[in-house]
Amino acid sequence: MVMLIIITFGQVVTAEVETETGLTLKVTRHILDDAASSVALEFAEHDQGRTKVLTGGLDGTVILLDYEQENSKAGVRVLSSGVSHTMNAASWHPSGHSALIVGDQGVLLRYNTETGTLEHVEGANHSVLWADLSSVAWNQRGDIAWIGTKRGDVYRYTNDSLTSVLSDLGSVQDIACLSVFLRSECMFVTQNSGILLSDREGTISSKEWFAISESWNWLTGVCATDRPVCVIAGGDTKYATIVIDSADVNNSQASEVANIMGSGAPVIDLFLTQEKDVMGVTSDSRIVWFHTSDSEYNDPGTDVYPFIEGSELSELNEIIDSQILTGWMNPTVDGDFHGWMITKNGHIVVIDPSVSGGLVSATGSTIVFLLVIIAVPGTILGLLWMYLPGPRRWAAERRKRKRGKRGGRIVTETSRRGKR
Repeated sequence: MVMLIIITFGQVVTAEVETETGLTLKVTRHILDDAASSVALEFAEHDQGRTKVLTGGLDGTVILLDYEQENSKAGVRVLSSGVSHTMNAASWHPSGHSALIVGDQGVLLRYNTETGTLEHVEGANHSVLWADLSSVAWNQRGDIAWIGTKRGDVYRYTNDSLTSVLSDLGSVQDIACLSVFLRSECMFVTQNSGILLSDREGTISSKEWFAISESWNWLTGVCATDRPVCVIAGGDTKYATIVIDSADVNNSQASEVANIMGSGAPVIDLFLTQEKDVMGVTSDSRIVWFHTSDSEYNDPGTDVYPFIEGSELSELNEIIDSQILTGWMNPTVDGDFHGWMITKNGHIVVIDPSVSGGLVSATGSTIVFLLVIIAVPGTILGLLWMYLPGPRRWAAERRKRKRGKRGGRIVTETSRRGKR
């Protein structure tokens, strides 16, 4: 009998990319479980517990993503907004029980976690005169929500009513509030008036920061959870920090404006990691990491490092024609990172530490290949040895000779012991 065994080795294709910083990027799913579905997201805001994400965009789209179930359909809920306008931003209440979502044409919605539904905030449309709402943020105490518009207005939302506070600021690009215990100050990133601050009672500062140079073009901001410091970033890779004075926000101190080295693309979104570091997303989907030691937080210039390159993300076919919207990352016990990012076209990219760093993976497959090459011929020879009469007879005679030699040695050793 002749046995012919043919083994073929095909290339294993995976939707993973390993980065220079020792991370693995993997597209795990589309937020609607259908990559062919058309979705254009404008914002993604996670709750303080980093378990849920509200995202939305064109055509009144609002989606709740449960990150802890992000690999199952049960983790995604498309919410009915009842409008067709673009949704631009969201902010979770510090209690986690609700969130405000703002959009074009004065749309102001509240998401209720108990009912899992969206409801229109009564009287909001009349208060904002159908303006396009661009940004929203709750303060840490949860008694004031600030809302900005694309035409440069700032509204204070409290006790279910909106009050106009400022106007003619240029587009209010972003609003961020301190999450430090017993601190409720907030920061307003504007197009024409630089940076403004509000104190814990909801009074806007009379002073403006970084309002001189038009080239700065501030786009986004984020505030720390462990100290009264906010970071701003914008065009021409510029960024800076502001240390907020609790006694009088007008005495708050700003750093010098610094440049982020590397890509010339501006940072369009800033977000916090679980360890309170700040990370930024550039318009070309580059992820940069802001260190947050006291000295580096307050003295920018040398404390921003490339974390994920846009060229690495572009290797993932699903997001070639899209852009990273935002994300979050959580350092592991071993000092690695785990997290996720979401793209404007709705794909979710999971970030994990690289098991191999790019080397073990390659060598591991080589080792497996070699083991198979060695093991298969060895198995065939073993079968032949067991069943063919010639090799079996030779092996039996060899065992007899070995037993005979061992018997002679035993007799000689016994006689020598007797002489002692």
